[in-house]
Amino acid sequence: MRGKRLPATPRGVAVSKRLAVSGSGSWPDRLLEDLPQDWPDRDREFVTALVQETTRLERFLDDQLSPFLKMPLERLDPPVREILRTAACQLCAMERLPAHAVVSEAVHLARAAVHEGATGLVNAVLRRLAATEDRFWSMAVARVAAAEPETLEPAEVAKALSLPDALLELWWRERGPEDAVGLGIAAGRPTPFALRVRTVREAVLEQLLAAGVVARPGDLLPEEIRLESPGRLADLPGYREGAWAVQGPAAMLATHVLDPQPGERVADLGAAPGGKTGHVLTRMQGQGEVWAVDLHPARLARLEANVARLRTGAPRVVAADATDAEELARAGLQPGTFDRVLLDVPCSGLGTLYRKADLRWRWSALRTRELARLQARMIRVAFQLLRPGGTLVYATCTLAREENEQVVETFLDDQDDALPSDLARWLPREWSGEAERGMMTLLPHRHGTEGFFLARLQRLSS
Repeated sequence: MRGKRLPATPRGVAVSKRLAVSGSGSWPDRLLEDLPQDWPDRDREFVTALVQETTRLERFLDDQLSPFLKMPLERLDPPVREILRTAACQLCAMERLPAHAVVSEAVHLARAAVHEGATGLVNAVLRRLAATEDRFWSMAVARVAAAEPETLEPAEVAKALSLPDALLELWWRERGPEDAVGLGIAAGRPTPFALRVRTVREAVLEQLLAAGVVARPGDLLPEEIRLESPGRLADLPGYREGAWAVQGPAAMLATHVLDPQPGERVADLGAAPGGKTGHVLTRMQGQGEVWAVDLHPARLARLEANVARLRTGAPRVVAADATDAEELARAGLQPGTFDRVLLDVPCSGLGTLYRKADLRWRWSALRTRELARLQARMIRVAFQLLRPGGTLVYATCTLAREENEQVVETFLDDQDDALPSDLARWLPREWSGEAERGMMTLLPHRHGTEGFFLARLQRLSS
């Protein structure tokens, strides 16, 4: 930045965070953890929204800026490029902000952080963009939503919805035009922010409403509360008492499908950061054993802290590679000794594209193939932990068949003592179509949850 620094204003900090994302590949949600604690909530929320939305809409924003530039955006000085992108995000996707204030602040940032010559470029480009009547992201989404999906091409949908072409083509090929368009639109809209209540839902809901939180009972599960704009979680009623945990409804459903019973022996593989482990412990009412396994000790430390806050009892925590049966056995997880195993595998995360803003740009078909091979090893090892008659639940937060149905179907073809188990008992009646095969894909635009995949398998008794 030629020895200059961006001012520590909300917009200046947002540009700094975006420079870190684009320059080093850092994950934006981690960068946003260190915002100044003395800032008012509105400033913290604004910076978070601006960084995430600029990252999410990067392709769309670049398309809006490009007609007003004489050179490709990528050839501009990085600070100028990110000042333009964050300002374009405010002009195109944060429609309540006055355009003149957005342009003025961007010019101020360019003058402070780059050089006087950059201010002319920033001013001219943004003023021309602000005068464009069809610049709004909402208009692009509305045009796609209003069209008959069969009349669209994957490439034009990907461009309009700020997604990689290859990703839209994957969904188009695997799920057809209607669901591909639905998933693309859902990737730009918030997924439910939910709490899983450990105590009495009505009492927690009453406390939240009394504190001015916009909250309502969840639609899917009896322990679910959905929130809007929760603010700082640690300030919400019930946090210190461990009355609830943050968990999406589909992830909660995984524990319901597992159906752990008091007194059983349960393994949670890929357990960190502990949402499902805490749910299993709650369902088991302090009776039985829960083993929480993850490869990364640092993530397990976070799991232990999360579970301790919930006051549901402590799991047996094991740092081990869940693809290595011998390593698991040395750690105490012997084959054939568990009543139930919850296997939450590493995946490409395509069901979380709104929450993880940069994930769409990190995804690749090659990475999906690599993950599918890893998942195939994990499901074989996990199944061998089951006693005869035991239950395995395989879970992902992705929407690629190669990581979901194909992993399970290949495993079932190879494993004579494994059978799919009907999921219908744990699902709303209207979802039962796929459930009879022992598998269910939850789609954000159809089911009102994050994108998720569940399979329930039974080990034959003899």
